[in-house]
Amino acid sequence: MSSKFAVLTFFLVAGALILGVASLNYFVDPMCFYRCSSVDIHKKNLNTFFHVGQIIVSHPETENIMIGSSRGETTSPLWLEELLHMKSLNLSVGGTELQAKLAFLNMALKHTKVRQVIWQADFFEFIPEVIDVKMQNTEALRSYIKNEFQSDASQSKMSKLQDELKSLIDHISFEASLKLLFSKKVKPLDQGSGSDLKYKDCETPEYKGDQDPDKLEKEILNDYDRYRTVIFKNEFSEAYWRIFVEKLKSLDAQGIEVKILVAPYNPLFMKRLALEYPKVYNEHFVWIKRLKSLSLSHVHITDFFTGIPGDDQSAKYWNDGVHFTCRGAMIMLRESLKNSP
Repeated sequence: MSSKFAVLTFFLVAGALILGVASLNYFVDPMCFYRCSSVDIHKKNLNTFFHVGQIIVSHPETENIMIGSSRGETTSPLWLEELLHMKSLNLSVGGTELQAKLAFLNMALKHTKVRQVIWQADFFEFIPEVIDVKMQNTEALRSYIKNEFQSDASQSKMSKLQDELKSLIDHISFEASLKLLFSKKVKPLDQGSGSDLKYKDCETPEYKGDQDPDKLEKEILNDYDRYRTVIFKNEFSEAYWRIFVEKLKSLDAQGIEVKILVAPYNPLFMKRLALEYPKVYNEHFVWIKRLKSLSLSHVHITDFFTGIPGDDQSAKYWNDGVHFTCRGAMIMLRESLKNSP
C-alpha cells in the first residue's frame, strides 16, 4: 500500500505542478498567445510582433511606414521623418516574413493615415517555413491577414491546439512569465526600430560602426551557416508571391506609394552563396527581375542586391553577413527615395 500511495502522491504532485505552471502561463500570457484578442496598447508583454502592433495603434497620425525584418532595424524613423516630412514609423523587427509584414501593413491601413510604404524586401519572406511562432500563435495579429491567407493550411486546428497546450507547460513560457512578472521596465511605444539611433553620427567621416572589425568575418560566417540550414534549404512559395502581388495592386489602386528596396548580403556572404548554392543565388536574381517587371504606377523598386554604393566591406557598412549599419541603410534609402517619384 505504501508504494502505491507514494506513486499516487507523485502523480498528484506532478499534476498539480503542471496545472500550476499552465495556469500561470495562461493568466500572465507573456507572449499574448491566449488572452489578447485585440491589440491593447496597455498590455505588458514580451512578444516583439505584438509590440509592433501596439506602436501602430498608438500613432494614428502616421503617414509613412517602413516594413522589414531585422535588416531594417538600423534605420531611424526620426531620420525618415526629417527626410520625408511625414510622420514615420519603422515597423521592422527580427523574424518578420510575408505574413507578419502584411499583418503590420493591414493594421497600419486601418489605424493610421499611411500614404507611403517603404518595403525592405527579403527573399526569405516568400518561404513559409520561416514563419515565426510569435506571428503564428498571436490571434490579434493573424486576424489582420485572414483574407489574404484564407487557404493557408500550415496548421490544422488540432495541430494548433496541440501547440498551444504544449506552450502552456513548457519552460520557455514559464521563464517568460516570470520575467514579465518581475520586470519593472515597460518597452516604450516609440516610433519603432531605430528610434534611439544617433543617426546624425552615421554619415560622418568619423563613423566606424558598432561591430568589432576583428569579429566581423566570424559574424558573417555565423549568419551564412544559419541561412543555409533553413532559408537555402526551402522553396520559394508561388502562392506567397501571388498574395504579395495582389496586395501591391490593392495599394496601387488606393494611390499609396510603395518604395521597395532590395538590399544586398555582405560581399563575403554573397561569394559563398554563389559558390555553394548557385541555384539559390540565381533564384534571387529571378525574384528581383520579377519585382522589376511589376507594372504599377505607385510601386517603385530600387535594386542594391549587387552592393551598397561606396561599400568598403568594413564595419562601417556591416554588422554581420546580412545586417548593414545605419550608414549603409541611409545610403540605400537616400538613393531609393531620390530615384522614385
